[in-house]
Amino acid sequence: MAGEMSKEVVSTCIGVLKRIEGRSESKHEKDALRQLTEWLSKMKFEDGTSIGEDNPKLDPLAENYLLQYWESFSARKIEVKRGRNWTAPSAESLSSRKHSLGESGSLMLAGEVAKIQSWEDFDIFKVAEMGKPLEVVAMAMLEDFELVTKLNLDYAKLTKFFKAVEENYLDNPYHNNIHAADVVQALGVILARDDLKSRFTDLELLAMLLAAVVHDVAHPGVTNEFHINTRSQVAIVYNDVSVNENFHASRAFNLMKLDKDNHALDGLSDDDFRFVRKSMIRMVLATDMIKHNELLARFARYFALYDKDLDKWESDDARSALRQMLLHCADISNPARPWKLASQWAYRIMDELFAQGDKEEKMGVARSPLCRRDHVQVPKSQSTFFEFIAKPSVELLSQLAPKFGEMALHHIAVNLAEWERLLKDSPSTPKAGDRASADEKGSGLSRASQS
Repeated sequence: MAGEMSKEVVSTCIGVLKRIEGRSESKHEKDALRQLTEWLSKMKFEDGTSIGEDNPKLDPLAENYLLQYWESFSARKIEVKRGRNWTAPSAESLSSRKHSLGESGSLMLAGEVAKIQSWEDFDIFKVAEMGKPLEVVAMAMLEDFELVTKLNLDYAKLTKFFKAVEENYLDNPYHNNIHAADVVQALGVILARDDLKSRFTDLELLAMLLAAVVHDVAHPGVTNEFHINTRSQVAIVYNDVSVNENFHASRAFNLMKLDKDNHALDGLSDDDFRFVRKSMIRMVLATDMIKHNELLARFARYFALYDKDLDKWESDDARSALRQMLLHCADISNPARPWKLASQWAYRIMDELFAQGDKEEKMGVARSPLCRRDHVQVPKSQSTFFEFIAKPSVELLSQLAPKFGEMALHHIAVNLAEWERLLKDSPSTPKAGDRASADEKGSGLSRASQS
């Protein structure tokens, strides 16, 4: 087995097993997991080295546990089973197990998910290559926050809901299931880094994470401005008001209503359901970039009144502004990622906007300013977004979340310097398709109307 797995794979597997061991309430399971960890740490590699020293024989019980967890990771269904014995799989099922990624790929997916609370090491693009990123990240984050057990949520219905939502995300360059998963993970890190999650109720945390999951579901890859200018049906339905955002919120709850097996909130009381639904809708609507300045002003006003003592943020509007601000910052957090991630997102959003410009030209309507391939000076546009949108948002949030803010502002400064270098070296307008690598060219936009 060692010949098929790198040290990195084995190391990440060990991290995952330790994580599960810490959550287990079964002594037998803990013992088996501990033995598995020891076995992996002593595995011999082709170069004769090992993470540990020996390669001891693995007993049948521990082997069954390894294979069972392995199967769970490859299926992306890490279920907490309390008070039950694990049933060892049959010899027939063990011999017939197959996964499109192979065993090594399954472990790599599990290892990447084990980094889910890391802002800099977690790579959503790697997760997307190995599986369904939104389902994987959403379930992992709910597990990390222990919301499934605390709120007695139906695991099967949650999983089916996330599958349905992921299937409804379209194959856009930017507004797709990868972006949704990225926002879920970003929100989770923001909440955890300064322990903000302990200042929210479980229902609030559930509403925030679910809002992140669905906030762009079925996004058509065009802006609200496009809907309004082309007089689309969805613009008519929502009276030109937060067209995409209203559509996303409606689609999310229709997915629950149309199939009872997708009703992720089925276990909640009527009052709790109404609270979560109302909170989710408010947060999704607040992701409309036209509301950016208003939202920051509301948050700043409440922070001036109550400072970091979130217990004082008691009014419905204050709590709502707080939740909306956190999701909004997660939604526009790409510039605060390491350059290798931030630049990829910049390429993606520019590809999507240029495609919209092409549609506008074919339809005979005026091309939106940010969508003109022959006009947009990308590094300058990206720098503008950093200076006037991303940086002020993170600076404001950092008053409440200083640890996250310090880290995020560092990356914003580094990335801004890189965009400014690109602007200086290549002042002519680049094209989205003309790229060598993320480190050689940049692309992005001022996303004040990207909704």
